[in-house]
Amino acid sequence: MALTKVIGDGVGTLASATITAATISNQLTRANLPVGSVVQTVFGTHDTQVANTTNTMADTGLTATITPTSSSNKILVTVMQNGVYKDGSASAGCQIQLLRGSTVISQLAKRAGGDNGTGTAATMSIGTVGASILDTANTTSATTYKTQFSSPQNASTVYVQIYTCDSTIILQEIVV
Repeated sequence: MALTKVIGDGVGTLASATITAATISNQLTRANLPVGSVVQTVFGTHDTQVANTTNTMADTGLTATITPTSSSNKILVTVMQNGVYKDGSASAGCQIQLLRGSTVISQLAKRAGGDNGTGTAATMSIGTVGASILDTANTTSATTYKTQFSSPQNASTVYVQIYTCDSTIILQEIVV
């Protein structure tokens, strides 16, 4: 089979060619990927219902760990915290945050499903609280991302993954 080769401003046909490992080595390596390329992707999911009745942040169980190949690369974190629900007495709703290790990197929700100060509270299925965050991890060590939640009123019950619906987290290392 003949190979077609673009030559300058025209197209020519190459009758035969020998391609060796040396010819194609180092053509597509992590070192020469263009900016914006995805180096690796990690996916995490969790479907166990968790409740919280305090204003102390508690783990939702949703977590994923990535080991960046370069400390200068960014981590794109896409989280879908599903099954967010509050009972009727939770007028302040549900607070949800995203962490890298023990550092909060985003407040995903401060009053999800809250009554916005009207004083009326009702049982409410909020559904999904989601976000995409471009994080600077500055490390090549294993790095864990997770979500936490609380009931800001410190007395009412809030839930995540209610009725065992799946929450997801995707970590993608992006070349910068």
